[in-house]
Amino acid sequence: MQILAWSDDYSSGNLKIDVHHKTLFRMVNSFAEKHDENVPKETLLTFVDNLWEYCKFHFIAEEDMMRNNNFPLLDHHVNLHKSLEKLVITKKDEISKGILKNPFAEIIRLSTDWLNDHIARYDLAFFSFNKNKDYDLSKHMIGRMCEISTMNNELVCVGTIESIVKNEVVISHNTGMTLPIELNDIIKVSSSSSSPPLSSPTEEEPPMKDMAAAPERRAFQAFIAIVYYCSPDVVKLFNASIIKTKNDREYFRVKVDMAAALWIGAESFPATIVDISATGMKMAAYQPIELCETVTVGFVVQNNTFMESCKILRAVKQVDGSNCYGVSFESMSEKQSGKLITFLFNKQALIRQGIF
Repeated sequence: MQILAWSDDYSSGNLKIDVHHKTLFRMVNSFAEKHDENVPKETLLTFVDNLWEYCKFHFIAEEDMMRNNNFPLLDHHVNLHKSLEKLVITKKDEISKGILKNPFAEIIRLSTDWLNDHIARYDLAFFSFNKNKDYDLSKHMIGRMCEISTMNNELVCVGTIESIVKNEVVISHNTGMTLPIELNDIIKVSSSSSSPPLSSPTEEEPPMKDMAAAPERRAFQAFIAIVYYCSPDVVKLFNASIIKTKNDREYFRVKVDMAAALWIGAESFPATIVDISATGMKMAAYQPIELCETVTVGFVVQNNTFMESCKILRAVKQVDGSNCYGVSFESMSEKQSGKLITFLFNKQALIRQGIF
């Protein structure tokens, strides 16, 4: 049985790294298909050694790439690799001593969980950074008060934007305590363009009375970014991406080609999700559905299964005879919403340009 399924969700955009990741997937799948909980201890230990040797080879290439591109989270990423090494050593010792009740299941679970989480959350953050690193944010928000919140709109703190260099942002705050955010977390920063700057405008940045001549700057009120440093008085962010309008803040929309299952009452039908956002999606289906009808849609994002109650908002007939439906999520849980938003953020290399 295949344990890990590769999908475009894991694609980094770098052929070398994608080949490495696919090889790790194949190694785990191949071992899981050939063996079970009755695998000899020596065979299991040999698999762990071979998998770890390839991981080390992959980590060297990955870390070199991050180092050459001045990735802000390099040290953090290297520490994640070192933590895995310690965990592998511990598990090998426990297998040798017969401590684990089901060592085969433990190693397969560790391999799949680590690969899924590490690639989807940490590796893709680097490739998103690498695509956007030369993008210049407008500096007109420097010196302004701002709110830092989670992607679920939970307020973290209020601070001041101290500097913007390309797409890296430094925000000071006076909470005097460590904020409830961590390295690699995605956060949202918003600031009212009507609030006066706390510092004098530079020659390159016109004063606010001239903003009528630069309406695109007035629209820059919020952005999302990744945390690479957080202390009791400063938060440092990279990969800051402009959120231009209220709709953009609500709809982090990306195009996909995702198989789905559609339930109308007790009947199930195949469907395809053609784009998806934090609040809904566009779905192609041959089965006609009434407007305003509530249906259930099942789909998988990065090995996370979603079974969501949805309302049909609109329908457009397609050339091939199918219907495309505009669908809104009715009651997605906060946990699932967080998983979906993280997926959407990682997929949107062009969000900084407002292109969806």
